[in-house]
Amino acid sequence: MNKIIIGILAVIVVFGAVYYFQSGSQTGADQEAITGTSPTASVPQDTVKSYEILITDKSFSPLRLEIKSGDKVVFKNTDTKTHWPASVPAPLTGRYPGYNSSKCGTVDEVNNFDACRALAPGETYSFVFKEIGSWGYWDKQTPSWTGLIDVR
Repeated sequence: MNKIIIGILAVIVVFGAVYYFQSGSQTGADQEAITGTSPTASVPQDTVKSYEILITDKSFSPLRLEIKSGDKVVFKNTDTKTHWPASVPAPLTGRYPGYNSSKCGTVDEVNNFDACRALAPGETYSFVFKEIGSWGYWDKQTPSWTGLIDVR
């Protein structure tokens, strides 16, 4: 009986590992989470991946993004209205480390996950994520719009 249980657990582990490693190769515009496979910050800059989050007339797309430390995320406003992507504010959990809206307009702005202004239709804002963790973001102009970036 114990050999049967061990055999079943081994099969589950193998299938779980196969699923985990195959999930990084998924593609598709309607996919909620995009898995990145880029290198860490110690790898040459030209191999860092860039990912796009569209700001549509309904929400962010994708709502969840998985990337590696050192990857860049570009928020592109495809709506006809302005939008302002930024890290979720305190006291919400998932706020990007060191985030503070008062850093806008200073030399620290580049390390602050905040567009620091509303993006007009067609405009973009990019940010390089260096801190590992799960970081929430929102649209300061439409606070109910939120998303999550998982940095591994």
